[in-house]
Amino acid sequence: MDDENEYKKLPTEEKCVHKLWKARVAGYEEAMKVFNQIDDEKSPEWNKYLGLIKKFVTDSNAVAQEKGLEAALVFVENCGHAGKTTGEVMSGIVSKCIAAPKTKTKDLALQITLMYVEIEKHEIVEEELLKGMEQKNPKVVAACVVALNTALKQFGNKVITIKPMVKKISVLLADRDKTVRDEMKALVVEMHRWIGPAIEPHIASLQAVVQQELREAFAGIGGSAHPTRYLRSQQHRVRDAPVSDAVDGDGEDDDAEAGGGDSGELDPYDMMDPVEILSKLPKDFYENLESKKWQVRKQSLDALENILKTAVKLEPGDYADLVRALKKVARGLRNKFQPYAVSCIQALLEKFKEKKPTVVTALREAIDAIYPCNPSIKAESASFLARALCVTQPAAFNKKLIKAYVPSLLKLLESADPAVRDAASEALGTATKLVGEKNIAPHIGKLDNLKEQKIKEFADKAEIKVKISAPKKEVKPKGAATGKGDSKPSAGSTAPKPVKRPQGSAKKAPKSAQASPPREQELSSEEVDARAEGLFPEDVVKGLTDGNWKTRLQSVQSFHSTIQGLTMEDTSAQVLYRVLNKKPGLKDTNVQVLKARLEACKYITENFPISTTAASFVLQDVVTKLGEASCAAVSADCLSSIAEGCGLEYVVNEGLAFAMDVQKNPKVQSEMFNWTATAIREFGFSMSVKSIVAHSKKALAATNPNVRGSTVTFLGVLSLYVGPSLISHFDGEKAATKQLISSEIDKHANTSVVDEISEGGEDLPDEEPEREQEREKQRTDLAPLITDTLVGELNDKNWKVRNEALDKLKAIITNSSPIKSSLGELPQALVARLIDSNTKLAQSALQICEMLAAAMGSKCKNHVRTFFPAFFQAFGDNKQWIRSAAISCVDAWCREAGAGAAFDGEMIHDALKTGSPGLVKPMSAGRGKKEDEDLTPLLPNNTAKNQRIVDDQKLKVLKWNFTTPREEFFELLKDQMNSAGLNKQLMANMFHSDFRYHLKAIESLSEDLHDNGPALAANLDLVLKWLTLRFFDTNPSVILKGLEYLSQVFQYLIESDYTMAEYEANCFIPYLVLKVGDPKDTVRNGVKALFKQIGVVYSVTKLCGYLMEGLKSKNARQR
Repeated sequence: MDDENEYKKLPTEEKCVHKLWKARVAGYEEAMKVFNQIDDEKSPEWNKYLGLIKKFVTDSNAVAQEKGLEAALVFVENCGHAGKTTGEVMSGIVSKCIAAPKTKTKDLALQITLMYVEIEKHEIVEEELLKGMEQKNPKVVAACVVALNTALKQFGNKVITIKPMVKKISVLLADRDKTVRDEMKALVVEMHRWIGPAIEPHIASLQAVVQQELREAFAGIGGSAHPTRYLRSQQHRVRDAPVSDAVDGDGEDDDAEAGGGDSGELDPYDMMDPVEILSKLPKDFYENLESKKWQVRKQSLDALENILKTAVKLEPGDYADLVRALKKVARGLRNKFQPYAVSCIQALLEKFKEKKPTVVTALREAIDAIYPCNPSIKAESASFLARALCVTQPAAFNKKLIKAYVPSLLKLLESADPAVRDAASEALGTATKLVGEKNIAPHIGKLDNLKEQKIKEFADKAEIKVKISAPKKEVKPKGAATGKGDSKPSAGSTAPKPVKRPQGSAKKAPKSAQASPPREQELSSEEVDARAEGLFPEDVVKGLTDGNWKTRLQSVQSFHSTIQGLTMEDTSAQVLYRVLNKKPGLKDTNVQVLKARLEACKYITENFPISTTAASFVLQDVVTKLGEASCAAVSADCLSSIAEGCGLEYVVNEGLAFAMDVQKNPKVQSEMFNWTATAIREFGFSMSVKSIVAHSKKALAATNPNVRGSTVTFLGVLSLYVGPSLISHFDGEKAATKQLISSEIDKHANTSVVDEISEGGEDLPDEEPEREQEREKQRTDLAPLITDTLVGELNDKNWKVRNEALDKLKAIITNSSPIKSSLGELPQALVARLIDSNTKLAQSALQICEMLAAAMGSKCKNHVRTFFPAFFQAFGDNKQWIRSAAISCVDAWCREAGAGAAFDGEMIHDALKTGSPGLVKPMSAGRGKKEDEDLTPLLPNNTAKNQRIVDDQKLKVLKWNFTTPREEFFELLKDQMNSAGLNKQLMANMFHSDFRYHLKAIESLSEDLHDNGPALAANLDLVLKWLTLRFFDTNPSVILKGLEYLSQVFQYLIESDYTMAEYEANCFIPYLVLKVGDPKDTVRNGVKALFKQIGVVYSVTKLCGYLMEGLKSKNARQR
């Protein structure tokens, strides 16, 4: 009995997976209580259960399963990461719960399904339910149909997509099981409620009796369909919407956004599958169309009509021959073609969106052949033009279009048909009203009085429905806005010295301090191109978008040298920005070209007047490049120059809004706050605090510690100008966050703006050396910040929790530096992490110890005896990066505490007694002497790849093309890696005969990717080549590990907006295609997932070419 109750002592998550069903029931009940008590949906506590939720719903015991479903429902409803479990949990629900014998189990399964839809995982839910419809068990099929019906009824067709479901109509309505048929009928009726007649084509092939039943059910549906339940992102809009809108039915836009249905908007055509008809035409179709006998020609057209009756939506193809043939029919029938002319004209006009020149030419010939047949076509065409001009901006109806249309309309004025004449007059009158008589009169010329009068009448009647943008009025400069600082000075937290900014101490205040940001009208693309033609040679403009990076670089350099000879009278910054930023623009993937573009952008910003309109074309791209180390400096200079022209407030608001709400790259967010802190020191602060506080709050809630750290530092600088009351804006934040902000503000409390400028490099004659010494003595006490919660997280058994705690600790030290020597309970907790079984955490702990030494200064010697034994133990670790981090850490401590600190007591003697070979060597050689290993980065960030591409194109090296890799390919790759400067130890592992060293190499590359992403991009071809060699290994663990790493690589490339070069694709994708046919499911699934990622960074068309080659394989599984 005691053994049976032993489970009660276990943690909750262990009870949930216990072999006893009673233990699992207890675990599920406890988990449900825990889920209800967690306030933060992103709390790390949720992570313990992410991998267990599927087991909750698939429990083999019926009682336990019911409790598990209840707990799973609470989890999905409250956890911010619940979406990650959708696929596996829904798979379990479909297979084990949705058709269970117990009614409560089925109800809970349906509630969980709907909750996953509510948290915006509706696509995965629908996919799993559709898979369930393919099962052999009719109860499961019927239950899946019911679930989809309920979801559609509650959320609407904007959330639950109807198109995938219609393919199941004919199959399930013919099912042997009556329940399946009945439930499918109910689903079809629900579809009709949302999309109306658009469902008709999909029931046309059903038995007449079934069609009759469905149509009778359709007739019984009353009223329009509206959702009764909303996605999480829509719920706040629905809550805030006025009650009257819901009652009166006026809130059409809100309903559309919230997922409401509208049968009038849904085109049945969109739900059709395309049909290929060209191959179905009779062999003698074209010959018969040219027959002299009209009966034969009619038979051919009838055959085509019969094919088209069953093919509502056509597969894209080359219809040029068919259109030409129909043109001949139109010419042959002449006036007898009138009954078909109007419908043909409409179809031909729609088809003019086709881009193939052969098809467009055929369309023109066909429409020319049809056009003379019927005066009503001419009248309708002119009327359509008049209506189109009513909703056209004047700038769009330019001289080129006026010259094209007016002569044709003048010809129609001479028509014998009065309807044609009136329509032409209406079109000319509308054009006159749109662009003005002075612009249209020269093209019309002299007309008789009657026609002129008619055109004027239509001009007066014409109603232009678009808002014509008027020229912007100049804004008179207003007085400089005042900062919202505190009126009463105080020092420290209580009485800081008044903040005064001396004249000439930094850059001049931006224009935003005195006037509204300058604006100008946005130019059309045609106007920009026209102005560019007069400024730059044609080859320079074309070269800016060339596919060859060398051509782009040369063009950018020519562009830069040309603009250096221009003045503000010659052109505007808007034109230059938009020419420079032609695709790929500031998103250029080549580092050299990108730097050259940024330099040119900087020159434009500094030498031409800029408006917010012009700046908007480059600002976001420049902000993005703050996150790239190679371009960060010039990007920061560009932003400062834009701030001088447009005002700091504009740049800060737009930059932070883009970084926090759109870009969302932690590196960009962190650097944007760093730049803003620097810019405020340079320009001063005279803007509203509200928007900055809003962005700061978002940053403080970020998961990345660097973003939070940069934000806290920025707020400290901002407090110099706003005052200590800045902290009041963050009353709603967590206590720990508020403490960090308060500490940072206190650090600046006795510092005036003059001091800040002096630290930035300005020479102030009245600087007092004593003040600098005093500032050095002001250190933060770290002990209060090392809370019991933080210590508990540092010792948590979950490595992810420990890792997050170390990140928090880094941020605390960064934001508190310099610090006092009192560390509270931190030393003992940190020493345990120095010998952590997870080497990544051990390395992170060593880096934190190095930061502690720098932050404490000479006072760190108080902790030498606590930390150094663990440092010495790390010397003997078998991982090279741990040993390097330990050596660097000891160097830092000895710099601050003195070289003799390491020899204090018997620490070295005790360490050497362990006898570890890896430990003896560095210890015996003396502290600070590095091992003979290659400590260079694993992958160098250089431009050697460009030369490899050139060598490959010029056939200077062996083509990377083989059925089975020969020794010469291994040697080629080694030579290329040596030339590129890859780490020697990494290469030794890569080409070792033992597969375990290959696993080490992949592990090293995975860890390096996080901090050294640009270097990976610079050596992507070498990494991909090496992994293609590994594809031919027989050891599955290497292949699986390699696929995991490749998934991380392509995810990084996607986030970096990288475009994969043809050279890189050619040396990798053909060999990845081979693995599609691998016997192991895990390998095949990994390869398929990779193809989805590759499609984002590489041309999908070219990728399909490689896949088509794979169809030639003899391996049936691969095909």
